[in-house]
Parts: sequence; C-alpha cells; structure tokens
Amino acid sequence: MRAGGWQRASDVLGEALDLWRGPPFADIPCQLLHREEVPGWEQLRLQAIEWRVDAGLHLGRHGQLVPELQAMASEYPLRERFHAQLMLALARCGRRAEALAAYQQARRILVGELGVEPAAQLRNLQQQVLAGELDPAGEPGPGLPAGAPVPDGEHRVADTRAVRVAPRQLPAGLRHFAGRASELELLTSWPDAAGGLGETVLIAAISGPAGAGKTALAVHWAHQVAESFPDGQLYVDLRGFGPSGTPVEPAEAIRGFLETLRVPAGWLPASLEARAALYRSLLAGRRMLIVLDNARDAEQVRPLLPAGSGCVVVVTSRSQLTGLVAAQSARPVTLGVLTGAEARDLLAGRLGTERITGEAEAVTELIMLCAGLPLALAITAGRAGRGTARHRWPAGRAGRRGPGHGGARGFLLVLPAAERRGRADVPAARRAPRPGC
Repeated sequence: MRAGGWQRASDVLGEALDLWRGPPFADIPCQLLHREEVPGWEQLRLQAIEWRVDAGLHLGRHGQLVPELQAMASEYPLRERFHAQLMLALARCGRRAEALAAYQQARRILVGELGVEPAAQLRNLQQQVLAGELDPAGEPGPGLPAGAPVPDGEHRVADTRAVRVAPRQLPAGLRHFAGRASELELLTSWPDAAGGLGETVLIAAISGPAGAGKTALAVHWAHQVAESFPDGQLYVDLRGFGPSGTPVEPAEAIRGFLETLRVPAGWLPASLEARAALYRSLLAGRRMLIVLDNARDAEQVRPLLPAGSGCVVVVTSRSQLTGLVAAQSARPVTLGVLTGAEARDLLAGRLGTERITGEAEAVTELIMLCAGLPLALAITAGRAGRGTARHRWPAGRAGRRGPGHGGARGFLLVLPAAERRGRADVPAARRAPRPGC
C-alpha cells in the first residue's frame, strides 16, 4: 500500500478477509484464550477492513463502499476511522448532506459515550466537505470511476459526477401583482446598501396587517431575484397566524429543510439545537434564498437563520419582529394599504381595464370598503368576476353582497374572518386609499 499498489492491496486484503469464519476459537471453551488472544485477532480483522476500504477509496469505489461503511460505523460506533471513511465516500459520491450528517452522528456518539470531541481527522474532513473540497471531480480517480456499478436508490449517480438538485421551493407568484414599487425597490437595493453579501446573513422583515399582501410581496420579489441564488430557494409557511392556531415548531421546520437538502430521515438529530447546527453547516458557503412566511415572532425564526454569508432571508409576519431588527440587524419593511392607483391596477388586472373605467364610481366605493387591502380587493374582484357576462354583479355591489346587509357591513360579512380582522387592524385614518387616487 505504501508503494501505491492499491489494486493489489485490495485483492490481497479481500482474499484474506474472505478466510474469516467468525469469532476465533469459538469452539474452544477456554476463558483465558478468549480474553487474551481473541481481541487481538479481532483488531487485526478490523485493521484489514480499514486498509481494504482505503484501497477501494483510492480506486474510486466510493459508491460501492457506502453501504458497507454505514454498517461498520453502526456496528463499531467508537471507531472513528470508519466514520471518516464513510464521510469521504459520501462526499466523493456527491452526497454532501449525508457526509455532514455522518459527522454529526459520529460527534453525537463520541460526546455522549466518551465525553470527547472527534479527533482532528474527522474535524478536518468536516471542514473539507463544507468547503466543497471533496465534491466529485470529473476525473475517474477521486470520483466514481467510469463504468463502475452505480448505487441504487434516490442517490443514483449516472457518471463520474453526482447529480445535485438545488431546491426550488418558492410557491407560484400572483398572476396580477400590482403596486408595491417602492417596497420592491427597497428589497432589491437593500443587499447593496448593506455592503453586499458580506460575512453575515442578510435578513428582511416584512410586516403589516392581515391581507396587506406580505406573502405576495415576498414571493414576487423572490422570483425576481431567484437566479442570483444558484444553490436554491427554501420556503416554509410557519403558520404563526394561521386558522389552525398551531404555529409550526422550529424543529419541525428545520426537519423539512434538512429533508429537502437530502439528509436521510434516520440521520436527523433529535434536538432542535443539533438540527439547527446541521442546517447551518449545510448552508455554509452556499448562496441560498430562504423565505420564512407567516412567522409568529422572532423566537420562532431565529433557529431557522443561516450563520454565514451568501444567504438572504425574507421573513413575513403580522408582528413587527423588533427582536430580529434589534439583535440580527434585520431590515424592516412595513406594508400599509395600497394607493388608489395601485388598487385600481390590481382590479384592472383581474376584471379588465374597460370594466374598471366604465364603473369608476362603483370601483372607488369598492376600494374604500376593502380599506385598500390587496387580499380583500382580490377576493372581491374574484366575486365580481364570477359567472357569465349577463349575470355578473356590478363591481360596487360585489363589495356589499351579503344576506340582508348592504354597504360596508355586508362586505365584511362575506369576507373570511382573518381578512375582517386585517381590516380592523388598519387604523380608521388609513382605511381610505393613500394619495394617488
């Protein structure tokens, strides 16, 4: 092996290990023999396995060795060499997330069982995986060799390069997005104003009442800049103010992200702290956009924040998230109601310019009844646009429709409860459309 005869070493060690027939002296009832001699023979066998695996790794048989190394690391959890070889094999197959998860698993065992941190070899391997230094190369040697058997399952590799799929989790944007030009400009120019993607993660906190279009703005902007984040985009609805009344726990949100980043379910850490650490490790050195929608408060958000540069986080919430602004230097973006012109653009996109122009008085009344809130306007426009042309309601009546009720009260009765609360959140002085009518 010192001379670099990896193929010869692999063959000889494989033949030697094939001669192993189970525990030595199993049929000899001698305690002294089992106590004094058997452990030495077992150590020699494990050393031979490690050497054969080393030879296989040098020969580029990374994918073939992963199942065996997973079994050996599980059977001998305190033997760091097997963990190191498993990390290397996974990384060379392009399974970076699993390689980092293997490190976390090894560290958890060593700290829990022995109270010690992993040795320098494992720590150095983790840093190399994070830096991408062990990713598959185009040459057969360090990666999976051309013509070698391809591993089965979701991590199938077709050639010497592993296929890495960048997550694209953004929901579809609105077909008729209107207004928010100043807010979009602020979000677009904010990274440059903050000095670019420097040493810390950049965070934008979009706040406003229910129905103000926080999610629509975040998703619309995210689609506009998605190409600037080649490593992908992550999205989660945290249900902070959802109708279920049960916000998503940070540990569960991170679990979803880790699964998206292809960490196997069996390798997920149990505690929130360990999951957050693995999540931050996986995002280190990547350029990713993370949208944390409908957050309850800053405490729900903090575990989901990446640690290093290259990532941008957009958070939406009915709360102003002053804790994030103060402690994490988040950029606040506060949404108010739409101007009259913006509200008309929204309605024109859904109902048509001709109809909006022809029913100007009714449209003005509808905008007033909806308090300039985008979601309320969209719901009412959808109601006004239903049916055939002969049976459609006039736009103004759509806002008043309700059994036995007219005017603003009738409009409020046909809106979902969350939107009625959103309208109530808007101070009376701000319910009239902003200048621009």
